[in-house]
Amino acid sequence: MTFRLICCLAALLIGACNDVSGSKEELTDYYHQTFQTHLAKQNSINDAPMVFLGDSLTESMPVSSVFENAINYGIKQDTTYGLLLRVQEYTALEKARGIVVAIGINDFWRGRTNRDLVSNIEKIIEALPENKLIIVYGLLPVDENQGWHGWNKRIVIVNQELEKSLNQKHVNFFDIGNELKGKDGNLAPKFHVGDGVHLSNDGYRVWLTHLKRAISQGN
Repeated sequence: MTFRLICCLAALLIGACNDVSGSKEELTDYYHQTFQTHLAKQNSINDAPMVFLGDSLTESMPVSSVFENAINYGIKQDTTYGLLLRVQEYTALEKARGIVVAIGINDFWRGRTNRDLVSNIEKIIEALPENKLIIVYGLLPVDENQGWHGWNKRIVIVNQELEKSLNQKHVNFFDIGNELKGKDGNLAPKFHVGDGVHLSNDGYRVWLTHLKRAISQGN
Protein backbone atom coordinates (compact mmCIF):
# COMPACT_ATOMS: atom_id res chain seq x y z
CA MET A 1 0.00 0.00 0.00
CA THR A 2 1.37 3.43 -0.90
CA PHE A 3 2.12 6.03 1.78
CA ARG A 4 -0.48 8.33 0.21
CA LEU A 5 -3.20 5.69 0.44
CA ILE A 6 -2.30 4.91 4.06
CA CYS A 7 -2.54 8.59 4.93
CA CYS A 8 -5.86 8.97 3.13
CA LEU A 9 -7.43 6.01 4.90
CA ALA A 10 -6.04 7.07 8.27
CA ALA A 11 -7.46 10.56 7.88
CA LEU A 12 -10.83 9.24 6.81
CA LEU A 13 -10.96 6.76 9.66
CA ILE A 14 -10.17 9.43 12.21
CA GLY A 15 -12.60 11.90 10.72
CA ALA A 16 -15.41 9.41 10.35
CA CYS A 17 -15.14 7.40 13.54
CA ASN A 18 -17.67 9.49 15.45
CA ASP A 19 -20.24 9.70 12.68
CA VAL A 20 -20.04 6.47 10.70
CA SER A 21 -20.91 2.93 11.67
CA GLY A 22 -17.92 0.76 10.94
CA SER A 23 -14.57 -0.69 11.92
CA LYS A 24 -11.21 -0.91 10.17
CA GLU A 25 -11.39 -4.70 10.62
CA GLU A 26 -13.91 -4.67 7.76
CA LEU A 27 -11.20 -3.51 5.35
CA THR A 28 -9.64 -6.70 3.96
CA ASP A 29 -6.27 -7.03 2.25
CA TYR A 30 -8.14 -7.41 -1.01
CA TYR A 31 -9.97 -4.16 -0.28
CA HIS A 32 -6.69 -2.26 0.18
CA GLN A 33 -5.03 -3.81 -2.88
CA THR A 34 -8.00 -3.20 -5.17
CA PHE A 35 -8.57 0.33 -3.90
CA GLN A 36 -4.92 1.12 -4.60
CA THR A 37 -5.32 -0.19 -8.15
CA HIS A 38 -8.39 2.00 -8.65
CA LEU A 39 -6.51 5.11 -7.52
CA ALA A 40 -3.48 4.33 -9.69
CA LYS A 41 -5.61 4.25 -12.84
CA GLN A 42 -7.57 7.45 -12.26
CA ASN A 43 -5.40 9.66 -14.47
CA SER A 44 -6.22 7.58 -17.55
CA ILE A 45 -10.00 7.90 -17.22
CA ASN A 46 -11.90 9.40 -20.15
CA ASP A 47 -14.67 11.92 -19.71
CA ALA A 48 -18.28 10.95 -18.99
CA PRO A 49 -17.98 7.33 -17.85
CA MET A 50 -20.67 5.36 -16.07
CA VAL A 51 -19.18 4.64 -12.65
CA PHE A 52 -20.26 1.62 -10.61
CA LEU A 53 -19.74 1.50 -6.83
CA GLY A 54 -20.36 -1.57 -4.71
CA ASP A 55 -19.25 -4.98 -3.49
CA SER A 56 -18.72 -8.33 -5.24
CA LEU A 57 -22.14 -8.17 -6.91
CA THR A 58 -20.97 -5.00 -8.62
CA GLU A 59 -17.40 -6.18 -9.20
CA SER A 60 -18.67 -9.23 -11.12
CA MET A 61 -21.16 -7.25 -13.20
CA PRO A 62 -20.12 -7.30 -16.88
CA VAL A 63 -20.58 -3.55 -17.27
CA SER A 64 -18.13 -3.14 -20.15
CA SER A 65 -20.22 -5.44 -22.33
CA VAL A 66 -23.15 -3.07 -22.02
CA PHE A 67 -21.63 0.37 -21.54
CA GLU A 68 -18.85 1.50 -23.86
CA ASN A 69 -17.30 3.79 -21.25
CA ALA A 70 -17.70 2.20 -17.83
CA ILE A 71 -15.61 2.08 -14.65
CA ASN A 72 -16.26 -0.70 -12.16
CA TYR A 73 -15.31 0.19 -8.59
CA GLY A 74 -16.81 -2.89 -7.00
CA ILE A 75 -14.76 -4.67 -4.32
CA LYS A 76 -15.70 -8.10 -3.02
CA GLN A 77 -16.68 -8.32 0.67
CA ASP A 78 -16.96 -4.54 0.88
CA THR A 79 -19.51 -2.90 3.15
CA THR A 80 -21.19 0.48 3.34
CA TYR A 81 -18.41 1.53 5.71
CA GLY A 82 -15.64 0.57 3.30
CA LEU A 83 -17.36 2.23 0.34
CA LEU A 84 -17.88 5.46 2.26
CA LEU A 85 -14.18 5.64 3.05
CA ARG A 86 -13.06 5.16 -0.54
CA VAL A 87 -15.76 7.03 -2.45
CA GLN A 88 -14.30 10.33 -1.35
CA GLU A 89 -11.03 9.54 -3.15
CA TYR A 90 -12.46 8.78 -6.59
CA THR A 91 -11.84 11.82 -8.79
CA ALA A 92 -13.52 9.94 -11.66
CA LEU A 93 -16.86 10.70 -10.04
CA GLU A 94 -16.50 14.36 -10.99
CA LYS A 95 -16.26 13.33 -14.65
CA ALA A 96 -19.01 10.74 -14.50
CA ARG A 97 -21.99 10.65 -16.80
CA GLY A 98 -23.80 8.75 -14.09
CA ILE A 99 -23.11 6.84 -10.87
CA VAL A 100 -24.62 3.49 -9.91
CA VAL A 101 -24.48 2.39 -6.26
CA ALA A 102 -25.27 -1.13 -5.01
CA ILE A 103 -24.00 -2.03 -1.52
CA GLY A 104 -25.13 -3.42 1.79
CA ILE A 105 -25.56 -7.19 1.89
CA ASN A 106 -22.15 -7.75 3.52
CA ASP A 107 -23.20 -5.44 6.34
CA PHE A 108 -25.55 -8.18 7.55
CA TRP A 109 -22.82 -10.61 8.50
CA ARG A 110 -20.71 -7.75 9.84
CA GLY A 111 -23.43 -7.25 12.44
CA ARG A 112 -24.52 -3.77 11.35
CA THR A 113 -28.01 -2.65 12.31
CA ASN A 114 -30.54 -1.63 9.69
CA ARG A 115 -30.42 1.96 10.88
CA ASP A 116 -26.63 2.17 10.64
CA LEU A 117 -26.64 0.47 7.24
CA VAL A 118 -29.14 2.98 5.87
CA SER A 119 -27.31 5.86 7.52
CA ASN A 120 -24.02 4.84 5.88
CA ILE A 121 -25.68 4.72 2.46
CA GLU A 122 -27.15 8.16 3.07
CA LYS A 123 -23.63 9.44 3.79
CA ILE A 124 -22.30 7.77 0.63
CA ILE A 125 -24.91 9.63 -1.42
CA GLU A 126 -24.07 12.89 0.30
CA ALA A 127 -20.39 12.37 -0.61
CA LEU A 128 -21.15 12.06 -4.33
CA PRO A 129 -20.86 15.05 -6.68
CA GLU A 130 -23.98 17.11 -7.23
CA ASN A 131 -25.81 17.37 -10.53
CA LYS A 132 -25.09 13.78 -11.57
CA LEU A 133 -27.43 10.98 -12.52
CA ILE A 134 -27.34 8.78 -9.40
CA ILE A 135 -28.96 5.36 -9.40
CA VAL A 136 -29.10 3.33 -6.20
CA TYR A 137 -30.22 -0.28 -6.14
CA GLY A 138 -31.72 -1.85 -3.05
CA LEU A 139 -30.33 -5.04 -1.58
CA LEU A 140 -31.05 -8.04 -3.77
CA PRO A 141 -32.86 -11.09 -2.37
CA VAL A 142 -30.97 -14.22 -1.32
CA ASP A 143 -31.86 -17.90 -1.55
CA GLU A 144 -32.50 -18.88 2.05
CA ASN A 145 -32.41 -22.54 1.03
CA GLN A 146 -28.65 -22.05 0.91
CA GLY A 147 -28.45 -20.99 4.56
CA TRP A 148 -29.21 -17.27 4.67
CA HIS A 149 -32.14 -17.77 7.02
CA GLY A 150 -34.24 -14.70 7.79
CA TRP A 151 -32.30 -12.42 5.48
CA ASN A 152 -35.04 -11.78 2.92
CA LYS A 153 -37.43 -10.33 5.49
CA ARG A 154 -34.70 -7.99 6.66
CA ILE A 155 -33.79 -7.07 3.08
CA VAL A 156 -37.38 -5.96 2.46
CA ILE A 157 -37.30 -3.75 5.55
CA VAL A 158 -33.96 -2.18 4.65
CA ASN A 159 -35.09 -1.47 1.09
CA GLN A 160 -38.26 0.18 2.35
CA GLU A 161 -36.21 2.42 4.62
CA LEU A 162 -33.79 3.24 1.79
CA GLU A 163 -36.61 4.09 -0.60
CA LYS A 164 -38.20 6.44 1.93
CA SER A 165 -34.90 8.16 2.67
CA LEU A 166 -33.40 8.40 -0.81
CA ASN A 167 -36.57 9.62 -2.53
CA GLN A 168 -36.19 12.73 -0.41
CA LYS A 169 -32.67 13.20 -1.76
CA HIS A 170 -33.69 13.23 -5.44
CA VAL A 171 -31.91 9.93 -6.06
CA ASN A 172 -33.19 7.26 -8.45
CA PHE A 173 -33.81 4.29 -6.14
CA PHE A 174 -34.85 0.88 -7.48
CA ASP A 175 -35.73 -2.38 -5.80
CA ILE A 176 -35.67 -5.14 -8.44
CA GLY A 177 -36.06 -7.99 -5.98
CA ASN A 178 -39.39 -9.15 -7.36
CA GLU A 179 -37.82 -9.66 -10.78
CA LEU A 180 -35.30 -12.11 -9.28
CA LYS A 181 -37.48 -14.04 -6.83
CA GLY A 182 -39.06 -17.43 -7.33
CA LYS A 183 -42.54 -18.37 -6.13
CA ASP A 184 -41.17 -19.10 -2.63
CA GLY A 185 -39.85 -15.55 -2.25
CA ASN A 186 -36.20 -16.55 -2.51
CA LEU A 187 -33.63 -15.57 -5.10
CA ALA A 188 -34.51 -18.05 -7.85
CA PRO A 189 -31.90 -20.79 -8.40
CA LYS A 190 -31.48 -19.84 -12.07
CA PHE A 191 -30.44 -16.34 -10.99
CA HIS A 192 -27.57 -17.31 -8.68
CA VAL A 193 -24.40 -19.34 -9.04
CA GLY A 194 -25.31 -21.85 -6.32
CA ASP A 195 -24.40 -19.98 -3.15
CA GLY A 196 -27.70 -18.16 -2.85
CA VAL A 197 -26.19 -14.67 -3.16
CA HIS A 198 -23.98 -14.11 -6.18
CA LEU A 199 -25.75 -13.69 -9.49
CA SER A 200 -25.55 -15.98 -12.49
CA ASN A 201 -25.39 -14.71 -16.06
CA ASP A 202 -29.20 -14.84 -16.14
CA GLY A 203 -29.36 -12.80 -12.96
CA TYR A 204 -27.07 -10.14 -14.35
CA ARG A 205 -29.07 -10.09 -17.56
CA VAL A 206 -32.17 -9.09 -15.58
CA TRP A 207 -30.26 -6.44 -13.64
CA LEU A 208 -28.52 -4.92 -16.66
CA THR A 209 -31.76 -4.82 -18.66
CA HIS A 210 -33.35 -2.81 -15.88
CA LEU A 211 -30.27 -0.61 -15.53
CA LYS A 212 -30.15 0.32 -19.21
CA ARG A 213 -33.80 1.34 -19.00
CA ALA A 214 -33.19 3.36 -15.82
CA ILE A 215 -30.26 5.21 -17.36
CA SER A 216 -32.21 5.95 -20.54
CA GLN A 217 -35.10 7.38 -18.53
CA GLY A 218 -32.79 9.33 -16.24
CA ASN A 219 -30.91 11.17 -19.00
